[in-house]
Amino acid sequence: MMAISEIVDELLKKSKVTAAPIPVDAIIVHEGINLLFRELPDDISGILDMRSVPTILVNQSHHTNRQRFSMAHELGHYMLHGQKSIHVDKRTFFRDTRSSHGLEPEEIDANRFAAALLAPKTLVLKEIESVVDWIDSDKDVLSELARKFEISTTAMGFRLQNLSIIFSE
Repeated sequence: MMAISEIVDELLKKSKVTAAPIPVDAIIVHEGINLLFRELPDDISGILDMRSVPTILVNQSHHTNRQRFSMAHELGHYMLHGQKSIHVDKRTFFRDTRSSHGLEPEEIDANRFAAALLAPKTLVLKEIESVVDWIDSDKDVLSELARKFEISTTAMGFRLQNLSIIFSE
């Protein structure tokens, strides 16, 4: 099986994405997956429904950054686990408080996929190289990167740690 970073790189190449923010909604649609925004219980951020036409449902009441992560997370389930999932009997993947703890291998993979898709390594490094004013605090740089990639500062912080680009507080 290909590494998550390779799958994401191929997906971005196929979708002709070369700059941040990553148009995760357009990528989902380009992959032939229905994308719907619906009222869902607050503890459910997204659902991948594989029962007929693959469909990603996103909690419309969540913050835009949360929605983007949920879309990427559910796309990760589709790309990584899709039809050969061990959850075949359910055929639906939920993003909820239990999965958000990241203890299940499929949830860990989907979170890694989402992070790699929303903040691809090459684009993150390119943005960091373009920082003109390093006199700004690390927090300012982190906030600017998060704004540019349209993800939370927490998500960007984790992504930078995972890429071994760690700012000190």
